[in-house]
Amino acid sequence: MTDPAEPQADRYQLLERLGVGSTSTVYRAIDRETGTERAVKVLSTAMALHESMRDRFFREAAMTARLRHPNIVRVWDAGEADGSLFIVMDIVLGGTLEQVVELKGPIPARKAASILQRVLHALHHSHAQGVVHRDVNPGNIMLTMDGTPRLVDFGLGRAFGRDPRVSTDPGSVLGTFGYMAPEQGIDSGHVDNRADIFGAGATLYAVLTGRRPNRLFDADDRPELWEGVPGPLVAVIQRATRYQPDERFSTAAEMADALAAAHELLPPLTPEEEATIMVKPSAPDDTVVRKQLNLSNIVPPGQVKVERQRRREAAREARAQEEAPTREMAVIKGARKGATAPDPPRRAGLPFVLLGLALVLAVALLWSVAG
Repeated sequence: MTDPAEPQADRYQLLERLGVGSTSTVYRAIDRETGTERAVKVLSTAMALHESMRDRFFREAAMTARLRHPNIVRVWDAGEADGSLFIVMDIVLGGTLEQVVELKGPIPARKAASILQRVLHALHHSHAQGVVHRDVNPGNIMLTMDGTPRLVDFGLGRAFGRDPRVSTDPGSVLGTFGYMAPEQGIDSGHVDNRADIFGAGATLYAVLTGRRPNRLFDADDRPELWEGVPGPLVAVIQRATRYQPDERFSTAAEMADALAAAHELLPPLTPEEEATIMVKPSAPDDTVVRKQLNLSNIVPPGQVKVERQRRREAAREARAQEEAPTREMAVIKGARKGATAPDPPRRAGLPFVLLGLALVLAVALLWSVAG
């Protein structure tokens, strides 16, 4: 594997867009060295101007790169080229759990329980490596074409326990409402693996019902919330989403075991229900990118601010050069518009001369008659 801090130049050829999010765009790509198809996630230019977003983007790459699990999307490479920050990952074409629910409705209970078991095994592996995800929700669980779940987007991930180097500003709140544990809504910087357990329970609720979870920790007094959730799974979700972390499952593995036991009490899937989870890959953008990342201009992290200032100055200089001819033409046009044209030469009035001669002749004629 290539070290994420040392990407290889000219290695990846982007083919077409697979999806566009609020902060980044994901492309289908080819690793020119191995011929392997990959997904390349590129941070938007606007987001790349924010130091916190740059840090979060590379944090995602660094954290995910050290995780090796069949239900976690693997990161192969990362870096910056020509001002674009990118992460190279496994490509997963089956869409997300969120998309499946939006397109086909709630997922059958037995299948949903099976999917979440695998996600919980992935989380248990992540927690064992000292990483809490902090944003477990249906939109961050991808599906392969055969329905295998793959956990993605560790952009909000945080090292905890034995690796405190990655931290979050005290009092800051990060995550997705409805899936965040109560303590995460107060201070995202001081959460542990049990915040992910809460997110897993809320995710299971969402895919079973097709409804966004809302304060599941006080759902004991709102029985209507559990409509559409089989009894064996209600108990699992309720424990996973307790208000107090100590009242939840202590580990993701423990919750996975509880789901496995509940799974055996659920009715078997019909062929139609089995097909529900099978999804077609997202239609790629019609625009074929067909370009390669030029990784020869990598900017070291310590030079980011200097490089950003240099780009801004270069942009201002370019704008000034573009505007100079326009200003010059405006001055010329203004000068022409304000100039006074010379008066045209005036001709003597010929009609007045003739009139004068006629008057003289008339007076002479009258004088001769009178004499």
